[in-house]
Amino acid sequence: MKQHLFLKLLSFLVTMALMLGGAPAFAQDIGPALLEGYVLGAEEGTILLDTQEYGEIRVHVDDASVFEGIDVLPETNAYVYVTYDGNVSASLPGQVYGQKITAYVIAGEIKEVAEKSLMILQDDTADEVIVHLPENVEPMVPGARIRVYTDGTMALSLPPQVVARSVCGSDMAG
Repeated sequence: MKQHLFLKLLSFLVTMALMLGGAPAFAQDIGPALLEGYVLGAEEGTILLDTQEYGEIRVHVDDASVFEGIDVLPETNAYVYVTYDGNVSASLPGQVYGQKITAYVIAGEIKEVAEKSLMILQDDTADEVIVHLPENVEPMVPGARIRVYTDGTMALSLPPQVVARSVCGSDMAG
């Protein structure tokens, strides 16, 4: 009987020691993680993102957050990449702290429109770029001003080519 009570007490003490003092030995350093998705909305301090992996995620940003490729909060329908610390809150929607928000943007005027692609004249370089369009994009006309969000990859062809993740513009249809 005493031996049985002693084993229970010992088991309890070992469990408590692991939970309180030994837990850091079992904790994992998650490290930086990456989310990507479409911006559903952005306001001071937060970006609501629609991701394929988690659905809607609220990304909190502050003065320490780094913005790469964009100077301000991204526009609705922009496609962005968010580096965060790997922790997602157990709330609806899930929440993360955005350490770095990256957008690969090409802005310019539509020069030619084909069935599943278009050619734009870039604003910053005046170079032509072929843009392969996603399935859900609205019809566009030459002369419209657009911003194309890509994954940052540009084919080494003449003219260069990109695949659009999303396309934004106020006058895309003319």
